[in-house]
Amino acid sequence: MFGGRFVPVVRTLVPHLAGATGVPFRRVAPYSVVAAVVWAGAEVGAGYAAAVSVRRAVALGVPLVAGCAAVAGVVLWWLRARRRQGTAPGRGAGDAGWAVSGPGRRGGPSGPGGGRAGRTVMGMCP
Repeated sequence: MFGGRFVPVVRTLVPHLAGATGVPFRRVAPYSVVAAVVWAGAEVGAGYAAAVSVRRAVALGVPLVAGCAAVAGVVLWWLRARRRQGTAPGRGAGDAGWAVSGPGRRGGPSGPGGGRAGRTVMGMCP
């Protein structure tokens, strides 16, 4: 019963199994109390031992995350500025405003079927 308190799935089942098999509460309670004290001590000890590496990770991680967020912000700003100008990345000035069409559809400035008749995006349709 004591060891079962340290195994994740078994920890949930031990009290139920003890009750189902008729083990009296007075016999189960001391094991549960001792296991809880040992478990708490192990968790506190692990946290204390990891404190130095956590401080180092925070000291290095916060500037790294801030730098990545700044780069992402600049990239998003640049993409929006290009989109407002009508030249999104991957599109030439002559293709600005043309909708992407699938097989059998024609795309144009006003959507499928609109714009200049006979022209398709990426030459997918005749």
